[in-house]
Amino acid sequence: MARENQGSQMLTANRLRDGDVLYRKGGGWVPMLADGDVYTDQASAEAALAAATAELVRNEFVSPYLFEVRDVNGKVTPVKEREIIRAAGPTVHPHTSRRVSSMLKTLVKPVAPNMYRYDEFDAQFVGERVNQFAGQVARRLSGELTEDQFKPLRLMNGLYLQLHAYMLRIAVPYGTLSSRQMRKLAHIARTYDKDFGHFTTRTNLQFNWIKLVDVPKILRELADVEMHCIQTSGNCVRNITADQFAGATAEEIEDPRPLAEVIRQWSSLHPEFVFLARKFKIAVGATE
Repeated sequence: MARENQGSQMLTANRLRDGDVLYRKGGGWVPMLADGDVYTDQASAEAALAAATAELVRNEFVSPYLFEVRDVNGKVTPVKEREIIRAAGPTVHPHTSRRVSSMLKTLVKPVAPNMYRYDEFDAQFVGERVNQFAGQVARRLSGELTEDQFKPLRLMNGLYLQLHAYMLRIAVPYGTLSSRQMRKLAHIARTYDKDFGHFTTRTNLQFNWIKLVDVPKILRELADVEMHCIQTSGNCVRNITADQFAGATAEEIEDPRPLAEVIRQWSSLHPEFVFLARKFKIAVGATE
């Protein structure tokens, strides 16, 4: 019988220059999860986090945070699906999808097949982003920000100013939606738009008659169903798309959705790819 110890934590961050995942080791960082320090008590974990946060002034890495791990027969493994995906590495390789799929099947009890679900980190991150943009909208409405000052801020949150109204573009990563999310999108269309929206070639959804004052409320409603508008506009890595027949076609070599999720997490607010010379788009196919 496998021996399992839970209640341990590790500390992770992203390297600023290239966005690579790092793990805390002593007073430094290592690229492999297996080489990182494991904290078995909350005090040591919080002390390590505090020390890492204090080092942010050196601008070598970003967003340090703690995550749970388990020790099964001497092998340290993340508890949450997000960290399993991060530990699998960002490299786009023919076998990455199969490797991640195998890890998820053996280490995580799936909530819904082939559909990523927010964890506490995602929920906090998106919630903080909504609050930040709500403040920026309030400053624009009060006149504290000019349109030129506001434009780069709204574009980072998927908001365009078109000829007659604002347009909000919502991310639908690799084209996968739950019924709960679809009902929320229908509610937004009825409440804040003109009863309809437009799905794009990149499987996003656009609402074309949005009032600026309503945008924070819409973003909060989207966050309630694990959705957002981050990186749906601007010169960045845009929404990751996948084969429309993923998981269904008999010609499928490998389900592209786990790999698409790896790329989505790696590219989301990646410090080197948020302000590109032009937008960059990625699609993952299922067949040759």
